[in-house]
Amino acid sequence: MVHDLQGASEVKVTLFDQSSVDAAVVGYDADKDTAVLKLEIPPEKAAELRPVTVGNSAGLLVGQKVLAIGERTLVCTATGHRE
Repeated sequence: MVHDLQGASEVKVTLFDQSSVDAAVVGYDADKDTAVLKLEIPPEKAAELRPVTVGNSAGLLVGQKVLAIGERTLVCTATGHRE
């Protein structure tokens, strides 16, 4: 993600309803490929936003779209222990 933002003169974020808003890069960590963005959201749009509900992967089906949020360098074993 960060490699896509470095040197960008304009950043836009697509929201849940497929509308786009401008964003500013507040900071980033190139080693972790992570960035913090500040979205410029109009008040009427902000009222529609809701936090992400964290789900359970047990009910997922092959081919279903998912969004993974987390630390990309964290590796978990089959027993669930972090390495």
